[in-house]
Amino acid sequence: MNLSRQLLASNNENSLYYDLLRQIQEIDPSKEGGNQKMVEFFDQLEKEYPNSSNIRRTRLIYVSNEDFVKRIDTYIRPYFIKGLPAIFSEIKGILNTKERQTAFEQLLLAHEKSLAEKGTFNGETEVQSPCPLLWCYMVLAQLYDHMKKYDTAMEYIEKVYATALFGGLANVF
Repeated sequence: MNLSRQLLASNNENSLYYDLLRQIQEIDPSKEGGNQKMVEFFDQLEKEYPNSSNIRRTRLIYVSNEDFVKRIDTYIRPYFIKGLPAIFSEIKGILNTKERQTAFEQLLLAHEKSLAEKGTFNGETEVQSPCPLLWCYMVLAQLYDHMKKYDTAMEYIEKVYATALFGGLANVF
């Protein structure tokens, strides 16, 4: 176990290293209660490596649907604030059920409404720059494209252009 810990310390973004540690600890996600044990495993790793986005993202595979919205919200917000365009490609594999897609869609729609009306994330009071709204539109467009709702995806692409060009973000790009 010491070697796997040393490997993780050298590169905590390498999935093979924490998979090795998981195997050494005999945590099997295919067994009953395995998904919960995996979440606990990744929760512990996150305490040790709080800056590892790979640990937070991989944990999303194993969280229950009840916990999914809270966890994915926590995962995506920093990327919306920073403006990471590849966020959807990182998470689309986690949106592997209609239930998760719908839950993620509802989360994004709530953020879109709140950011457009108040400039805050849904349920928050801290006012954001216009950038999170732009990235929310981008991710919604990508989500709808992924869900094969092409007309709705195009509506959000048009919102991206309108926000970027006429919403005061032209200097950002």
